[in-house]
Amino acid sequence: MTRAPRPARLFADRRDFAREYLIVVLGVLTALLAQSAVEALSWRQKVSAAIQDMDQEVSTGNGPQAFARLSIHQCLSDRLTRLRTLTEQGDRASVVDAISAIQLPLRNYNSNAREAANSADITGHMPPDRNMSIASSTH
Repeated sequence: MTRAPRPARLFADRRDFAREYLIVVLGVLTALLAQSAVEALSWRQKVSAAIQDMDQEVSTGNGPQAFARLSIHQCLSDRLTRLRTLTEQGDRASVVDAISAIQLPLRNYNSNAREAANSADITGHMPPDRNMSIASSTH
């Protein structure tokens, strides 16, 4: 009479279990490492593109506007000094006239690229010094 074969056990001993467990753990760790590397490369590309967009926006949109602000700085400074002097003298009518004489140019400092980068959480992945320099140039 032949004996019926015994059902195979999942793991013959602890060594087999440890080997299989190690294979699974190393496979998962390798996959996580690969995912992390791909994600880091993706963020690096996104940050680079966002910085280029913000630089382009600042140079073509805000750059000329900033130049206009610099060119009128002395004139506005002189008018504000005159306004301070009149205020200290207490001549209310002259103060009102001096205030109405100050006309600032209407400029919009574009920050669309920065707002897009903020909403996509790209600025959180930018180097802090670069992030601050762009933030200061768009406000």
